[in-house]
Amino acid sequence: MSQKVLCVIAGQRAGTTALRSALGATGRFENFGEIFHTEDFDKPGSYFGYCRDRGVMVSDLCTGPQVKAHCDGYMAHLTRIAGDKHVLIDVKFNSWNVANPAWRYFDQEPQFLTYLKNFKSAFVFIRRQDLAAQIISESIARAADKWHNLSDEELSDAPINLNINRARRQARLICDSEVRFRDFLKGYPKTAFLDYETLFVEDGLS
Repeated sequence: MSQKVLCVIAGQRAGTTALRSALGATGRFENFGEIFHTEDFDKPGSYFGYCRDRGVMVSDLCTGPQVKAHCDGYMAHLTRIAGDKHVLIDVKFNSWNVANPAWRYFDQEPQFLTYLKNFKSAFVFIRRQDLAAQIISESIARAADKWHNLSDEELSDAPINLNINRARRQARLICDSEVRFRDFLKGYPKTAFLDYETLFVEDGLS
């Protein structure tokens, strides 16, 4: 088997965890989850854990060539852990700029995305049509302090307050991010654009 990289791109609460779990259950993928997550640096594949263990500092990643060499090392790290499986990673809209060099405009394509394209990676882009449900789902998860497999019994009887202005701003950020990343991936042949509402049917993949 020729080892490949599959990257899932989405906002929070768009079904990425369920999709990765289903793909990981096939035995063909090493599911590294959200590689730029800021918790559990000891988790295999954690980007920040990788940097910590190797003493990588911000000053080591100032230029494009430095970031390219750094990404080469990190991707070799992931593929080595994956062994004979494909590499499966999850990158949320708001974490792409972690591995960027200095002196970049905010609307430029993230260098790590460009790197993955040059690496011939495949992408699954997920959006959620019901944006209100997406934002409310995140508010419920934050109130319960549990992001996955939340049962009714774990929800508090107390009402959950949703700040409308904050929700409106979040909706705008999600929409702007979806537009930008669709533009970044437009024309890239190894991309699947999916909607949450049609991706999952009766708690399973369609």
